Amino acid sequence: METAAQASAAVHTERPVAPRYQAADVPSITGIRLSPFGSKAQLVDISTTGILVECGTRIPSSSTVSIIFESDPALGTVRGRVARSMVTGPAGA
Repeated sequence: METAAQASAAVHTERPVAPRYQAADVPSITGIRLSPFGSKAQLVDISTTGILVECGTRIPSSSTVSIIFESDPALGTVRGRVARSMVTGPAGA
């Protein structure tokens, strides 16, 4: 079973990417929700071109989602398309 960190490392070797910041580097982001799936997600890393999150819901590749950032001060919502999706463990694990 591949972890999100391993998936992130694989992405880094596939193509040049923007610098990524681990969740600990952006403590102002206190939570993430994905709409329309209604899923709470855990931030793994983030960059100017993408975000890697873990959640308990399978989200199909190419789905359009709104990423709702929970933070103080409020950061708002960003729309995007799922580039890759992988189940990393049982839902709720």
